Amino acid sequence: MSPTLLEKLRAATGGDREIDYDIAIAFGWVPDGINPDAWARDLASRPKWWFSDAFELPHYTADLSAAVALVEAKLPGAQWDVSNRYFNGDLGGRANIKIGARSVGIVSPSQTPALALLCAFINAMGEKT
Repeated sequence: MSPTLLEKLRAATGGDREIDYDIAIAFGWVPDGINPDAWARDLASRPKWWFSDAFELPHYTADLSAAVALVEAKLPGAQWDVSNRYFNGDLGGRANIKIGARSVGIVSPSQTPALALLCAFINAMGEKT
């Protein structure tokens, strides 16, 4: 059984373009100027590497601003916070996402703030329904 997206994020130690691709596909990223229907057809017919080379996928796992943009696009109105924290002497990330009065995406610790926010986002997406 292959690892889930959340398991991949928890195991990551920094930016990872394979995980960026998985996030982009899982949450419906479409490059600017591309017809979404044509994009959906291309997903089925092209190899995975083609997308990261031919289009500039967001660097979700390495760039906190890309992770924030994803959270804000997919969870409009949710409150989030992310920070650096020390855990047993090691610097890592911590994140929390609140939808209404409920905290639904608490993650602590993770390797970086971007990875922590993405883990919290995956948790929140699973719990928001």
